[in-house]
Amino acid sequence: MWLVVQMKQDRIQAMKEKQTPIKDVLSLVLAAIQQREIDEPELSEETVIQMIKKEIKSVRETQQLYISAGRDDEVADEQQKINVLEGYLPQMLSDDNLRALIQQSGMELIQSNRGKIIGTLMKDHRAVIDPARLQIVLDSVLV
Repeated sequence: MWLVVQMKQDRIQAMKEKQTPIKDVLSLVLAAIQQREIDEPELSEETVIQMIKKEIKSVRETQQLYISAGRDDEVADEQQKINVLEGYLPQMLSDDNLRALIQQSGMELIQSNRGKIIGTLMKDHRAVIDPARLQIVLDSVLV
């Protein structure tokens, strides 16, 4: 799991450079990974990526709370955490690539198959597809 090794190295670097927000978020994700490894000794890269995405979602929710409270200093720290975590994710497919994937799969059938299309694509390409963007692109293809 090169991703976990890289995160550990980056956490050590953040400690040396006294970058507390980065160290904190990496420590949090690594702790969650360690906890999950107790149940599943061999975590796949996809599982680690899903855990990182979950943490990004949590940080974004916290960021929204800080925005509504008017705490701009905390908003910047949360954005820094998001940027760090997004650096560990694979590059997401572009809208054009998503559109091609949908059409290649022969799934531009009927609007009633929308759930099945999304389910099939997410099952096969979860690590590189953003579900929100998939829905938008799927709408444009099915129209």
